[in-house]
Amino acid sequence: MKRIVSIIICISFTIVCKAQSPIISIYDGDEEQVDGCYLKDVDGDFNPYVGTWKWEDGNNSITIKFEKIEAYYDSDSKEYEDYLVGGYSYIENGIEINNSLNFTVNGHPLETDNNTIAGNGISTNDGKAPPCDECDPSTRMVDVHIIDPVVPGVTGVLRMKHFIDNGVEKIRVRITNSHTDIDTPVGTSISIPEGIYTFVKQ
Repeated sequence: MKRIVSIIICISFTIVCKAQSPIISIYDGDEEQVDGCYLKDVDGDFNPYVGTWKWEDGNNSITIKFEKIEAYYDSDSKEYEDYLVGGYSYIENGIEINNSLNFTVNGHPLETDNNTIAGNGISTNDGKAPPCDECDPSTRMVDVHIIDPVVPGVTGVLRMKHFIDNGVEKIRVRITNSHTDIDTPVGTSISIPEGIYTFVKQ
């Protein structure tokens, strides 16, 4: 009986501590952050992206699968954070170049050995946003990083906007290279060509 009471007390204490964590919107992430704070997707900007998306052009296709992780505790930064994570497959001329759709997240969401897409950037429209005439002017952009499992040492960025076109959910995505490790030859890029793509919800 004492053991049961102890377990209930421990669980209650954990819930109370988490509930008392100061919540800061990821969108307003410039606010002063303190140990134990929760960088939260307060307005649910990540939610529309959860699921599987596909872009196709002839024998070329890209499929992306997103999941949302809530309140992940980073012991280094001592913060809780929400993340959008995922995997992808890329087919070029009918040949599969890479496939990480069966990703898992066993550690930190940004650890590249567990997933190939991760991030939690939320911002308003700027020069790096994908063009989206179909989007409402107030649509926020979501940024995530993409790691290429075929080309090591290279990181890309997906800048995305969600919209509905004639009742069909879509995302407009700008894919760019962003970083190359010091040991990676100059000019190396991720296997997916840079550009602007429109994905359809599957």
